[in-house]
Amino acid sequence: MELKTETGVSVALGEEIGRGGRGSVYAALGGKKAVKVFKAQSRTERRRKKVACERKLATACEASVAWPLDDVFEDGSWAGYTMDHIVGRGLDEVSHDEDVSFVDRARYAFEICIIVDDLHKSGIVMGDLSLSNFVASWGRRSKVVAIDPDSFQVKDDEEGVCYPTTESREKSLEMIDRGNLGTYFLTSRSDDFLLACAVFELLFGVHPLDGGQSDVPPAQCRQQDAKSRTFAFLERPGAELSFVGKDLESLFMRSFAGDGKVVPAASEYALALGDLLDELYDGGRSFMTRVLVGLARVVGVAFPAAVALLCLGVLLFDSTVAFVETADLKECALICCALAAGSALFGRWFSFASIAATALLLGYSDAAMYAVYAAPDTVQAMLCAGAGYTDGALERVNLLLQKG
Repeated sequence: MELKTETGVSVALGEEIGRGGRGSVYAALGGKKAVKVFKAQSRTERRRKKVACERKLATACEASVAWPLDDVFEDGSWAGYTMDHIVGRGLDEVSHDEDVSFVDRARYAFEICIIVDDLHKSGIVMGDLSLSNFVASWGRRSKVVAIDPDSFQVKDDEEGVCYPTTESREKSLEMIDRGNLGTYFLTSRSDDFLLACAVFELLFGVHPLDGGQSDVPPAQCRQQDAKSRTFAFLERPGAELSFVGKDLESLFMRSFAGDGKVVPAASEYALALGDLLDELYDGGRSFMTRVLVGLARVVGVAFPAAVALLCLGVLLFDSTVAFVETADLKECALICCALAAGSALFGRWFSFASIAATALLLGYSDAAMYAVYAAPDTVQAMLCAGAGYTDGALERVNLLLQKG
């Protein structure tokens, strides 16, 4: 097979690295590219236009996808396209590998959700959404990439043409009992359901709609459970969802049980998985690191709060403060209150910034420095005022008791 690009450059094929219903994928010799070569019956002008549409959409879409690059021709006729060669493992294989850590599984699931969410923002529906269409690249920091983009449902706004998905390994609720794919268009809700299945299978190693029955074909069983909203995994002995956290557990229940009217979107799964990863990474830190991080949050609230309290104390109990200093003290108090509130609300990273900002304020603000310098007298005045208020309150209580 002799292939050439549109500019006449020869493309030499190496080993076959993938095969599907429409064609095969080969490694290109002498570079970091791969070549998708379609079967004769799939080399249609409509498919070529669809690939051209995807190439245009790729310039504006941020999703991590092995997009089509250059068209290739055999004997002058269009035969396929080149793309980046993604060297790694399919996530369908990863999901059944017991040596893959749960942290890596959660990270891969998170990256899948980001890819799908980015595609939806660009008006693209994956259609054939399954773990088989995602690859985790090799390397110290592996990255998930979506492959087989010519199966996506895409729309060419300039031509006013929508190219539907033509095949899918898994069946969403929109696909069941509707005939051949390619005769109707899918919504992003189709992806949302299949994404939930992919995330679940990646985290748990089994399909959520697989109850373990051996007498029913898996594909038929899953379609039946999808239609009846039966969360088959929960029927397995000892099935448990709680270890993934309440947010993810709730999303899975909404996806596979209940009325199914609102299936969680990719963005919701991404948010829940991001929170889960934060907890998992926190749990992997050493004890001392966790102590220091926790201490930083406490200091991030207490440090600016103490400075704010001192500034307010000076304003209330120091009659010698000048007008300019009064304005500066009020400003310092407001800034420090905001920093303390931010640390309490937004966590450890804001706490580090809060500590640094308060330290800079003490270093460059005369009002803040004066409040700290006068702290002993201010605290003494505040304690005396508090003691006086307490004595007065006790006397009023005694008078009331005597009258009673």
